[in-house]
Amino acid sequence: MQHDVASIVRSLGRPDEGVWSTNRRQFLQLAATTVAGAVATAALPGWTRTAASAAVPTPGDGILVVVNLHGGNDAWNTVVPYATAAYHDRRGPLAIATGDVLRLDDEVGLHPALGFLHQRWLGGQLAIVQGVGDPDPDLSHFTSMARWMSATDGASPRTGWLGRYLDGVAGDSPFVGVTIGPTVPLTLVGYQSDACAIGEVGGSFGTSLDVNDQRLARAVRDLAAGPQDRGALADAVARAGRAMVDVNTVTAPLYTGDLPTERPARDLTLAARLINAGLGVRVINVDLGSFDTHATQLGYHAGLLRRLDAGLAAFFGVLSPDVAGRVVVYVASEFGRALTSNDSGGTDHGAAGAALLIGANVRGGRHGALPSFADQSVGTVLSATVEHRSVFATVLARWLAADDVAILGRSFEQLDLFVAPPSPGSGTTDIVTRLAGDGFVEPVRPVRVLDTRDGTGGVAGPVGAGQTIDVMIAGDAVPPTATGVVLNLTATETTARSYVTVWPAGRERPLASCLNMAPGQTVPNLVLTALGANGAVSLYNSAGTTHLVADVVAYVGPAPGATFLPLDPFRLLDTRTGAPLSADEPRRVSVAGRGSVPASGVVGVVANVTVTEPTESGYLTVWPAAQSRPVASNLNFLPGQTVPNLAVARLADGAIDLVVSSGSAHVVIDVVGVLTDASSGARLHTMVPARVLDTREGLGAAGRLVPMEAIELVLGGVVGVPGDAMAVALNLTAADPSSFGWITVWPAGQTRPETSSLNLSPGRDVANLVITRLGRDGAIGLYNARGSTDLVADVVGWFA
Repeated sequence: MQHDVASIVRSLGRPDEGVWSTNRRQFLQLAATTVAGAVATAALPGWTRTAASAAVPTPGDGILVVVNLHGGNDAWNTVVPYATAAYHDRRGPLAIATGDVLRLDDEVGLHPALGFLHQRWLGGQLAIVQGVGDPDPDLSHFTSMARWMSATDGASPRTGWLGRYLDGVAGDSPFVGVTIGPTVPLTLVGYQSDACAIGEVGGSFGTSLDVNDQRLARAVRDLAAGPQDRGALADAVARAGRAMVDVNTVTAPLYTGDLPTERPARDLTLAARLINAGLGVRVINVDLGSFDTHATQLGYHAGLLRRLDAGLAAFFGVLSPDVAGRVVVYVASEFGRALTSNDSGGTDHGAAGAALLIGANVRGGRHGALPSFADQSVGTVLSATVEHRSVFATVLARWLAADDVAILGRSFEQLDLFVAPPSPGSGTTDIVTRLAGDGFVEPVRPVRVLDTRDGTGGVAGPVGAGQTIDVMIAGDAVPPTATGVVLNLTATETTARSYVTVWPAGRERPLASCLNMAPGQTVPNLVLTALGANGAVSLYNSAGTTHLVADVVAYVGPAPGATFLPLDPFRLLDTRTGAPLSADEPRRVSVAGRGSVPASGVVGVVANVTVTEPTESGYLTVWPAAQSRPVASNLNFLPGQTVPNLAVARLADGAIDLVVSSGSAHVVIDVVGVLTDASSGARLHTMVPARVLDTREGLGAAGRLVPMEAIELVLGGVVGVPGDAMAVALNLTAADPSSFGWITVWPAGQTRPETSSLNLSPGRDVANLVITRLGRDGAIGLYNARGSTDLVADVVGWFA
């Protein structure tokens, strides 16, 4: 059965003590005040303003948000050891299928409901501490919660580990420690200071528009107009009553607008708004439960994890970039679950669990160690490998700059959980933080930076199976201030069915593909990626051997530079209505003033270029008009092939030149946007690739697309793409198409254009970079013209 863990939390904590308490902080518990970024401390009345400003942290002070998964979260179905046979053997039908796991590495993955956390992992912003627990476990909810919240060995603790921390920093501010809900948990109870309990909904005393309620509120305020002649206690009550009404009145409108209805998304949204206000918050507590899954666990637990993931996404979506570098979210439970499933379709209490830390400055990756699955003890209650107080000590000392030994009573081993101390700002709270390029686009005449056939770029010879190479991008063509790059990447002389992944050097390789190829093929694709801290990118080849060729066509960097103006796709050129291109006979194509392209202020074009009906093997090159032809290619083709690729080309005199290297071929150009020096465009934010669609695994859509089927995919507000993004860049791959055909991508809610984003051949995986405006509800449409195919999409950037 599932125990009432909420009642245990209440019994361990300190409940709201009512309106007429003499403690000012306890009055504010009744205020239900969620303070959003628009609220300034100057708007608060009297002593409240003074108290709030007195404890405002410095820009280097850390902020901790604790999310408690009460009831004993099942760590084995949260961070899934999918590669361990004992997990599947002992779990039986409760085990998460290997194909459903969001893989982190070759050993573990996340539950499929944790898509947002998976993207944080790919961005290096999720630290997972494995095997966390009490070295002397007591599987009673009450005892375990008490020991976990207090971080002491005593049976009847009076204070919590963060409450004792607040003793040293709280001062007079009521907002230093906050819990969302009616009860201050033991975690936040100190010897001298308690946290403030903030309501989950508005409508607190003093905010009603009812005439009688307003009259009562005014009466409470008027009590503080002068001495009550009833002693200090009555005067204190009167002053606190006035403060309560004033704070409620000021903050009540902040409960309006878009607030999630589901918990913990609502609670975490309120938490982010409170942090944004700059009122001195140092610790916020949020609860979710019950995770006491003794029966029918599979669906129930998945629902809880979905709510957790949505809550964390809501929090980081609201959190201001100005404070993102100071915030860490800590997620944990008082104990784990047994490895073996029981007869009721659930799991019983266990010892070891998992703790998660999310933030811009955490050291992403796995920490600690998985317990030994060779332990075949009764119920397989696997022993902890990391004491929970080691995590507490690390957070206290390295994030909150506190005396961990004084607070915890003795020294505990610390973990390497942070790459940097708290810092003001992080540029963005999305997954691009610390990882991605952010700025203006500067198109350039194509420059070759890698050719493994002749050693250009410092790598000579084909790239082997599982091999990663680094290529320096910052140099002559790309300045050292660049943060991202647009590359035309080509694989040639491939010996096996394989794919290539490109990402910022120095980061963990993401789950993404930029280029897909089969034996003997020469395959191009445009790649958009952030640069690593050293100005380099990494390239990984999955199988066989292949030569790689890369040409820089644009870079991302600070001003001056161009912005991107997305356009409704339109056909700029189709030589099938006239003469094909012939070898070494360049053709000039005017761009400025054509279709929806502005006549002036345009410095570059972004277009999907397709070669069809080529008579010989060769390649197509696009470059600024009237300039010398560069040593570069935009796409490669074989006789009879139809090959697409996205192209970014600088304009000269409003035009481009293009040519094929041999034979003849027809060329189709569909413009999707331009690079402009006007303020109407958008800046480009490159990012570590984030997978948003894989019909093979049911991610984003279920099953293969059939002929003439269209689907919608919401991208605004997910995987680090902000809700107000103008356009996105994604790498789109068709896997195992059944026939010749094409895929069209366009803004959702608009008429589907007569253009192609990806051209298909039967049995051949093919990829193409797609840049498209976002449409209705931040979504795009994808249409499959013929046959059936699986689709895979990785977002690599966005424009805003």
